Amino acid sequence: MSQFYRFFSIYSCNFIILFALSVVFAACKTVEQPVEESTEDTDDKEVTEVDVSYGYDMMISYFTSEVDQIQGKWLDEFQGTEDFEKKLPEKRQQYADMIGLWPIPERTDLNPVVTGTIVRDGIEVRKLHFQSLPGLYVTANLYLPEDRNEKLPGVLYLPGHTTIVEDGISYGPKAADHYQTHPIWYAKNGIVSLIIDTLHGSEIQGIHRGTHSHERWWWFNRGYTPAGVQAWNAIRALDYLETLDEVDRERLAVTGLSGGGADSWSLNALDDRPVTVLAAAGITDLQNYIIDQRISNHCDCMFKVNRYRWDIPKIASLGIPRPVLLSNNTEDHHFPLDGVYRTDEQLSRLYHLAGKPENWDILIREGGHGDRPQRPDMYRFIHEKLTGEILDEEAYEAASPLFSREELLVFNGQLPVDERNTRIDEEFIRSAEIPSPADSRKTWIPMAERWKEQLSEYVFPGWPKEKDALNLIMENEKS
Repeated sequence: MSQFYRFFSIYSCNFIILFALSVVFAACKTVEQPVEESTEDTDDKEVTEVDVSYGYDMMISYFTSEVDQIQGKWLDEFQGTEDFEKKLPEKRQQYADMIGLWPIPERTDLNPVVTGTIVRDGIEVRKLHFQSLPGLYVTANLYLPEDRNEKLPGVLYLPGHTTIVEDGISYGPKAADHYQTHPIWYAKNGIVSLIIDTLHGSEIQGIHRGTHSHERWWWFNRGYTPAGVQAWNAIRALDYLETLDEVDRERLAVTGLSGGGADSWSLNALDDRPVTVLAAAGITDLQNYIIDQRISNHCDCMFKVNRYRWDIPKIASLGIPRPVLLSNNTEDHHFPLDGVYRTDEQLSRLYHLAGKPENWDILIREGGHGDRPQRPDMYRFIHEKLTGEILDEEAYEAASPLFSREELLVFNGQLPVDERNTRIDEEFIRSAEIPSPADSRKTWIPMAERWKEQLSEYVFPGWPKEKDALNLIMENEKS
């Protein structure tokens, strides 16, 4: 049932009538109906099944038609190189709006605190937290080469949905073996790397799967998606990197895996500071998500509230002409390869149009969901973009984990009492203010017209512009 609700998060959450119908059709393809009413007092009524699967099929057909209208058509918005710069402010505002970041939140004091330091095997690790908003804590580990005498490039690493909880303590995905090896590799090769926890997996666990698991359907009404919190935390993480004396703020990169790959994609659209972005195993298109129904595999944080009807590849157009690499494996069931290839085809076209075809590429390796087969090429891409250097081939091999999860813990189980992480979905976007009622017919009429116009443009933009005939068919009239 929930997958139809969630279609609207990434497609267009505004088809209220169809939204209700989808619940009916997704919940059951048949309904039980009494053959005739009985006057007898009995619990044993004869029932027959009424086939309503045609309604379900109509829904699938409808969504297929709508995705076809959106998919690829957005490319026509860009006719020349001047369009990218000219349209960027409007498109960036639209995307920020769809993830709850418009207006842009205030950049309040980060209040960074280092709670401990580890030095091992030529690496210094600082355990720290900062506040992306007052009370919204981001737990992180900063990896630096132990020997350093100049400003170094910086990499922001964004992990996916790993959760590590033992005896009531959440360690965060930053402590997972397969994630800590990324900043370890960068630090061993002369790059400072900050890895931050997700809201969902953090040492202070917030909620990512609101509609997926917690029936928080009001998120759509509020315009809330955890994708906005993830993006804001990443933006503030770059702010933190820029404050460090050890980091060259002109040489920053962003990368991540799975949900972190999607977050990297998002940051590419919103922030001009990274010189390059690498999204690993985190991107596909509407066709995969909706028509192929891969949405049921995914967390709410992967999606925007799609009031402007964007396909996923369009998000990356906001980063053109920045160098971007999209990587994936051949058997990734979360992000099927056909969607990756369609994304590549569309963005290749735009990068050519922008005169920078060399700045877009995809990396495909054998395997399932994950990035291990891709790592040597991923490290080569990031390292070369940030340093201009090419290492010996063996230097690109993945590093091994060095730290236990207990060593990387920031709060040591003592969580701050002023945290907002656990309720940020209720506070990140303000509820609409209730306006004062009109005091006369003269003021009411223009107010009502303005509201209807705003509802049409902002709440129901996906509704058909023309009213087609209903062609209603009663069940008992079907042959």
